Amino acid sequence: VMVGRCRTFFSRPEVMASGRVMLVRYEDLMQDPVREGRRVAEHLGVSPNPRFFRRLRLAHTRSIGSYRRRPAHELAEALAIAGDELAHYGYEV
Repeated sequence: VMVGRCRTFFSRPEVMASGRVMLVRYEDLMQDPVREGRRVAEHLGVSPNPRFFRRLRLAHTRSIGSYRRRPAHELAEALAIAGDELAHYGYEV
C-alpha cells in the first residue's frame, strides 16, 4: 500500500517541481554525510548546530550494498515491490 501511495505522489510533476521534495540517496549520505546534511538543512531552511555535524560524522560506507547479503527470497520480494522505483532512481535491479 505504502509503495503505491509513494508512487502516485512522486509521479505527479507538480510535486517534484514544487521545491518541497528533495531526493537524498542513501549512498550519497553515507559517502559524504556532512555535505548531504548541509544540503538537507538548507532545503529545510534550518541552521544545523555542531551536534548535528558530530552525529553525521559517525556515518560510514560499510553498509552500502549490504542488502546483497540478504536471502534471495527477500531480495526478490523487495524487487517485486519497489523494483520500478529503484530503477527510476538509478539503482541496478
